Amino acid sequence: MTTTDADAIDERLEQLRNKEFVKRLEKEGKHCWTKEAQKRLIEVVESYLRWALKLPKTYSPCSTEREKVERRAKNLRDALLAYPERDLACLAFTVGYGEDPQVDFTTLLANTSRILNGLKCLEKLPRQGLPRKVNVKFLVFEVARVYDAIGGNVTISRHGPFARVLMLVHEVVRIKQHPPKTPGALVRFAEDHRAEVQKYVLDRPLSLADVPKNRPKNSVDFG
Repeated sequence: MTTTDADAIDERLEQLRNKEFVKRLEKEGKHCWTKEAQKRLIEVVESYLRWALKLPKTYSPCSTEREKVERRAKNLRDALLAYPERDLACLAFTVGYGEDPQVDFTTLLANTSRILNGLKCLEKLPRQGLPRKVNVKFLVFEVARVYDAIGGNVTISRHGPFARVLMLVHEVVRIKQHPPKTPGALVRFAEDHRAEVQKYVLDRPLSLADVPKNRPKNSVDFG
């Protein structure tokens, strides 16, 4: 990745912050894009671009935030290991982990270890990049989560509101040497993976601070 490519990422992210672009998102997607939704979309696009374009070896991805997460994961793992075994059942009941705390806490320990291993692997990703299909799936799936969070129906029909949102996002992320090369190709990719997108959105609902929590639950419709 050249210096020009690196500078281009910042320029593309500025497009997402542009008021006119946000108005287009709202018009085509038929929903209000809150500040938190815009922020999350910028994070998703930045991650996609950095993986797709492959950052130089000197790049260190969000080192401060990574260290913070790593520290918290270690603290959680250490705390769980140190917790008195005689009190595990009470603790499990208190935090809603059910009648078999051993299984659940084993899972928690595995999760914290996986987080730590994942963070180490993340350091290699900018140099090596991700498989192109994985990059595109990340982009489509995460944009779907944001759209769902603002109240949109994540319908993947060729001319639906969500498809038009994807087309607008493609204007920002398009890379000549990297598929999908056209907005329509990005929508077709989403159509081909609609069942996976549906499960992803339903299993991982995104909560945004400036979206009312009592809004009607969005039904994910793939008509």
